[in-house]
Amino acid sequence: MKSITLVIPVKNEERSVQALIDSIAAQTVLPAEAILIDGGSSDGTKEVIKANAGKFPFDVRLVETEKAYPGEARNIGIRESRNDIIAFTDAGIRLDKRWLEELARPMDIDESVEVVYGAYEPVVDSFLKECSLIAYVSPKDREGGKLFRTNFIASSLFRKKVCEDAGLFPPFRAAEDRIFMEKVRAFGAKTVYADRAVVYWDIPDSIGGI
Repeated sequence: MKSITLVIPVKNEERSVQALIDSIAAQTVLPAEAILIDGGSSDGTKEVIKANAGKFPFDVRLVETEKAYPGEARNIGIRESRNDIIAFTDAGIRLDKRWLEELARPMDIDESVEVVYGAYEPVVDSFLKECSLIAYVSPKDREGGKLFRTNFIASSLFRKKVCEDAGLFPPFRAAEDRIFMEKVRAFGAKTVYADRAVVYWDIPDSIGGI
């Protein structure tokens, strides 16, 4: 499979970022590099990331910014990428061990594929998370005869040129991912879905987090 850059925006994720990095290291197909763009953390997020540099057979790169919303951080990661294929995920996510392998497979089989959306499952282990699931987590939808949650930026793969041609992510605090994905769809990029490329999203468990 081709070399892939994994781009991840982070901010104040000291408690979750190590689990994410460990799940990257456990992938059956590893990225060539994982770029974590820190948007101005005030906790120990950057120190955790730095402690992982050089520990794995892929590059763990920290890019520091004073202030960046997730879309702006992803744009930095796209520009910093050394590869022409970019996967996106987020902090607060745990990757299934076959996630990147399954996500990359359609593009590896068919050179004309430009975008791949994987699947995601929310982690629901409290009453408040159950309420969140009902309130704002999308229900499963049918794609290619299979029922799963998809169209989630934190489980996706793009050719770098598609990101650039679509104008990258807008600099908004929220909905920047949806706006970007809609621009890509309107651009006419060839898109496929990989239901076995699953990430597990630890949805917020407090009113403040929500």
